Amino acid sequence: MAYFQKYRRGGYGITSKDIRNRVVKYGIEKILDCAPHFKEEVLKQMEKDGYSPVEYYIRKLDDYFGGNAEFALIREAIFEQEGIIVSAFIDLDGITYLVYDYVPMSKEDDSIPNETINAIINKYVNIVFGQDVQCDYHYEK
Repeated sequence: MAYFQKYRRGGYGITSKDIRNRVVKYGIEKILDCAPHFKEEVLKQMEKDGYSPVEYYIRKLDDYFGGNAEFALIREAIFEQEGIIVSAFIDLDGITYLVYDYVPMSKEDDSIPNETINAIINKYVNIVFGQDVQCDYHYEK
């Protein structure tokens, strides 16, 4: 008998519910400085579209990430600075996730310890929001 199983995205990280602060002054500029390749792409697109940095942030990134474009910027900074891929996505309830969803391919294939992921995510969340967060396991509903 065949059956279908819904794929649930998720992993170890944070959700937009964990963020209680607004973006700190210069937080967006600082996080973009942590992701120079992404910043270059953003600047090229802004020039092409004729947007200022704030307009680009609000109209493009923020719309795409349901009001949480910061998560996309944090994701890019973590990838460029730490070489770690984290996922940023929105579920059907409008909650944005930023999670490390590593799945080992074998028993010998180790993932990064949760404490390390927590420290890395906190480092970049603190740049943007000026607060510490506690990572946990999160899966979309």
